[in-house]
Amino acid sequence: MPLSGKGRGMTNGVLIGRTAELAALVSAALRPPAVLVLEGEAGTGKTRLAAELLARPELAGTRVLAARCRPQREPFPCGVVVEALRDAGKYLPAAASPGPLTGVLGRHLPELAPLLPPAPEPLGDRRAEAHRFFRAVRELLDLLGPLVLVLEDVQWADDGTRRLLRFLMGDLPAGTVLLVSHRPEDVPGGLPLGRAHRPSPGSSTTLVRLGPLEPDGVRRLASALLGEPGVSDAFAARLHDRTAGIPFVVEEVVHALPVPVTEAALDTIEVPTLVREAIVERLGSLPLVARRITEAAAVLAEPAPVELLTAVAGLGATRGRQALVLALERAVLVEAV
Repeated sequence: MPLSGKGRGMTNGVLIGRTAELAALVSAALRPPAVLVLEGEAGTGKTRLAAELLARPELAGTRVLAARCRPQREPFPCGVVVEALRDAGKYLPAAASPGPLTGVLGRHLPELAPLLPPAPEPLGDRRAEAHRFFRAVRELLDLLGPLVLVLEDVQWADDGTRRLLRFLMGDLPAGTVLLVSHRPEDVPGGLPLGRAHRPSPGSSTTLVRLGPLEPDGVRRLASALLGEPGVSDAFAARLHDRTAGIPFVVEEVVHALPVPVTEAALDTIEVPTLVREAIVERLGSLPLVARRITEAAAVLAEPAPVELLTAVAGLGATRGRQALVLALERAVLVEAV
């Protein structure tokens, strides 16, 4: 039955199917020091879940600093942490007096310099300067607690940021909750910080993995987006098939549907602009052989055996299998079930 879509666009920022994940984050955040790791491929709702956590009444009064890594060719050293600390100025007047060590941060954060002690004399050694900077960041976080520090998309973090985060996690200030998010498909070796971190005694680490929504979750999300309680199981199943259950894609497809909304329209609408741009960006980041086999899968438009994929891609058996492994690791292809 067609849906009117009369309530479409009225519901934004809806969170569906993440009750257990949110509960785990809230529970851990109420027991600082704590490290929260949000893992999930692009579009699964990591940012939305983090925002929902910060809006919880249990965290009312907790200070928040947040920033996001960007996919830059040459990221700025410790850039995402510096970006997050830029907003610390609104909390400093109410905090205790900063210690002399925090003066180091004034060189990197001129916005905070008037609120910090004078910068100490340079040490003349790059590694010693880096260690002093790390210690100063930790001291400032300790000063600002209770605090939630949110750093998103750390798969794009520079080496300096990874070292700094491992340093902080090894001795996290008592009132600090550190939340980091990343895309596992973009993390070489599966370690977003370059190597395993060593949590400090008394702190906890909570890993929350976000996957695609199940068909029922897609139905409830579509209902919320359309303002229609009567979304059928058949429509939801087709929408799930078209979007793989990725919340971002579900939202963009639903918003692109003509009114009245019908199941048949799912087979005729064009790929939404934001989804298309995201796909182009993902393909552009792939090695050439992985891109070729992904394009072959798109041409075939249905599950296909390895031999057919490699033949359509024009690859030999060995290179074809290597390309398929890469495409699966980057989550641009999935195995048929």
